Amino acid sequence: MATNLPFPIFKSTGDDKRDMEIFEEDLKDYCTLNNWYDPSKSTEEERWIKTDKAIACLRACLTPTARTVYKYSLGLSEAEQKKTHSVLQALREYYGASIGVSGERQKFLRLLQQDAESISSWESRIRNQSAQCEYESFEDKLMRDQFISGLASEQLRVKLIGKGHRHKDGERAKVTLREVVEVAKIFEATTATNQLMKTARETQESRYEQQGNANGRKFFAHLTVVETNRSKVVKAQIDSASTCNTIPVNILHQRFPNIKIEKTKAAIQTYGVQRIKPKGKVTFCCERKGKLHLLDFLVVDVLRGKPPLLSGRDAEILGYLDIHADEIHSVNEVKTDKNSNVHNQKIQNEQLNHQNSECNAQSPASNIKGQECVQRVNEALEKLCEERVIVPVTQPTNWLSNMLIKEKPNGKLRICIDPSQTINKAIKRPIYTIPTIEEKLPFLTKAKVFTIGDVSEAFHNVVLDELSSLLTIFQGSNGRYRYLHMSFGISSGPEEYQRRQREFLEGLEDVINIADDICIFGCGDTDEQASKDHDTNLIALLD
Repeated sequence: MATNLPFPIFKSTGDDKRDMEIFEEDLKDYCTLNNWYDPSKSTEEERWIKTDKAIACLRACLTPTARTVYKYSLGLSEAEQKKTHSVLQALREYYGASIGVSGERQKFLRLLQQDAESISSWESRIRNQSAQCEYESFEDKLMRDQFISGLASEQLRVKLIGKGHRHKDGERAKVTLREVVEVAKIFEATTATNQLMKTARETQESRYEQQGNANGRKFFAHLTVVETNRSKVVKAQIDSASTCNTIPVNILHQRFPNIKIEKTKAAIQTYGVQRIKPKGKVTFCCERKGKLHLLDFLVVDVLRGKPPLLSGRDAEILGYLDIHADEIHSVNEVKTDKNSNVHNQKIQNEQLNHQNSECNAQSPASNIKGQECVQRVNEALEKLCEERVIVPVTQPTNWLSNMLIKEKPNGKLRICIDPSQTINKAIKRPIYTIPTIEEKLPFLTKAKVFTIGDVSEAFHNVVLDELSSLLTIFQGSNGRYRYLHMSFGISSGPEEYQRRQREFLEGLEDVINIADDICIFGCGDTDEQASKDHDTNLIALLD
């Protein structure tokens, strides 16, 4: 016989005896509807009509921990394990081991309402635990008092305490648990309605506020953090661009005063390139749709009022965020026969503006140690000379900087100068704002096809005039050299290059640049339209 009754599951809430009673009731109801159990029979053994199916159902209902108890801790023989009533009796004895009336009363006095627990559920737990305590005539009063003292809402607790101090005709009014529960339910309903109205107002207002991502709106997730005896709800803002979770230290201490903060070597870099050193790391066990997830949060010291942040990755894992993207196709190789001269165009006659100031015109030469290292440096210098980026210098000069060597990820050496103690102290830096990725993202809203161009050795595309070239003289491993092109390390280099690159891209549609990267993109309602628009923009750039 098919049934729509939910499959019984042995759920552990911490009250093993009560959990076992509920499970046995659910199991018998399920088996009755499937004609495996007949309550009309005289003995418990006779009531289990189809023992094999009932035993199979019972085993399937057990959690892994309870299954281990069933197999190894009940002390049943092989024959007894095939009898449903014997297994249930053994489970009742195992999970129903009494801790005595005194122990049950201690559990009763320590009951606390969980943050997200309803008044009805809280009342049921109070009554269930009180039934184990044998309070008899004092039962209602003690249940009422424990119900009030264990409430999560301080406002409701004060309201109910005051209700028991009213007087009628000179006598103290007697307030029962039922009356207290009725007041609490009304308070719960009105609070929920008020919160709904408040949320509706905030939602309406947020339509006109342009802040944050997602068209100016902020989205929040209510994380259920599971602790030993209760669960707490933490409201976190979803930041799809963030790669880590953060929680302000003041909120952490307020919500979890006893939590231990672990040490961490992680560092946070904000969108404004500001680096923040976290105070540590905490791990929360969060429940979402019946599943538990361990999430790491970096503890940060920020301004009050800032909420915890949930990263895009974890928001997607928890189901708060769905990412829908078209299929991505990439092209890694193209023919460059056409527009081959694009690689040889240079920006001419750059002049480095400097002022007379008291600075070290010459800097002591640094020694390069190791024969292999010297050989690699000499080869790099020789290559730069062949490309006419640098030339040897033999005549006396006023300026001399150290050579600075950096190894690229591909293993090649990049020769720079270290002008920190020489010309950088005299150069006048131009004021030019370098664009950031956040400023450019709105242009990519409808883009579908992209090409990323990287300017090879970007600074070397800027040719220096004669006077500026004499400022860049540096001491190499085998003599002095000066740059004919802009050198890496010069303080005004990024601004000067960005300004000229922006002038070069002026007038081109659907082309943006960040540092020395150029993004050409195409827009359209279909992939074909976007691809055609992209090709048109790319050809315009190359021409």
